[in-house]
Amino acid sequence: MVLYVLAFSLVLLAIASIDNPAEATDNDCPAGWVALTYDDGPVPERTDAILAALDVTGTRATFFSVGIRVARNPGVALDVARRGHVTTNHTWDHPDLETLSDEEIASSVQRTDVALRAIGIRSLRLVRPPFLRTDERVLAALERAGFNQVLENLNPKDWSGISSTEIADRVVTAARDGSVIGLHDGGKEYEATAAATEVIVDRLTGDGFCFGVLNQDGNIVPPPAEGAAYAVPEKVVVDESVWIDYLMKRTR
Repeated sequence: MVLYVLAFSLVLLAIASIDNPAEATDNDCPAGWVALTYDDGPVPERTDAILAALDVTGTRATFFSVGIRVARNPGVALDVARRGHVTTNHTWDHPDLETLSDEEIASSVQRTDVALRAIGIRSLRLVRPPFLRTDERVLAALERAGFNQVLENLNPKDWSGISSTEIADRVVTAARDGSVIGLHDGGKEYEATAAATEVIVDRLTGDGFCFGVLNQDGNIVPPPAEGAAYAVPEKVVVDESVWIDYLMKRTR
């Protein structure tokens, strides 16, 4: 019981502002703004490798988290937020939303939102449908549930087993102002994606691009000032077996 009270009380402590974006001007970014986004985490080792690559480059990104993986790996989810990245919603267990009823769609995204907020992460109410499978009915169901849908417009297919060089080449060749780059932190190809991340940032920065994050409307904006957004308490004690059991019951 103490765990549950602690988890939800952290929500009240976790609200942070995005009103102080990092200073950047059009002169700093002559080629425009792009955003790195990562789907399917959090997963130990895999997400950790992506975070390490982003740390090396000093880049913020947007993570679309799978709810059941948040429940199983709360520490990794917290690490994403503590490092200043934006956390968003990728449904509870990665279903094809076109096959679900409106009620099931709402449940899948709401359960994920509960999982994130219960450990103190302020998640944007922004959803990327798994497999990018969506239609007008899915979009309407998400909006009724209080969520905005966002897709991607540059997909190098890093999940397909290609090399880090090919991932980076595909991104750099296709990048334009406003590119939302779809990558993955939850798949078995994470090593290639992590290596490609460093190359992508280096090459696109050299080409005059700046890297932003997604906002509630799915638009690219400058990342918040360091430490100003999506902050979570430094110490969260979670008994993972108890937490998973609780969350499964709470969100059925």
